Amino acid sequence: MLDFWTAIGSYAQLERARDLLESYHEPDRRPYVYDLMPEIEYPERHFSELDIEKLLEEMDLSWLRFGKEELSPYHEKIKTIESPLLVVPREVQFERGLDVLHDAAESLCVGAKRFLYARFFEEQAMAFKLSGAEDMAHWAWIIALNLAGRSPVGKNPAVSQLVRYSISFHWNEDVLSARQAEQTPERERRTESGIILP
Repeated sequence: MLDFWTAIGSYAQLERARDLLESYHEPDRRPYVYDLMPEIEYPERHFSELDIEKLLEEMDLSWLRFGKEELSPYHEKIKTIESPLLVVPREVQFERGLDVLHDAAESLCVGAKRFLYARFFEEQAMAFKLSGAEDMAHWAWIIALNLAGRSPVGKNPAVSQLVRYSISFHWNEDVLSARQAEQTPERERRTESGIILP
């Protein structure tokens, strides 16, 4: 906690919690959820089973946001994709946008951030399992195992969704203007040659 929340003015409460819990800390022991849930050898092969929106809608994701500065280059790429000079089919734009999200997830969800995300989804899987929400537990477990392993996380749907959520949080005005642009008739936005009118 002390490592992740450096912006906190006072560490007194976190240091007190560390002192209280230190005697129970067993860094070499796997979390309890590994006793509850089955091993899944290749979790990324199960991504298609996930209902990621349903999984994430009940979670508080605010403290999992990526920072604005680290997301800035990816935000610029997405803006370029969404505002091309020439007509590009929406399907192509969508695929290029997904590629940017996957690249951002792969580049930014590393080291301590990846460890934090893995622990978060392990805890969510355990909470769902203990409350009898088997599907949700299974989905969170797939995400957690991918994050806890060594496989790429670029196509992990939860991480990609967190990148998208973070971008929309930091650049909310762009999201609003994109929605307005979608409501504007095509003839008002492009010439016959495909150039977007300013």
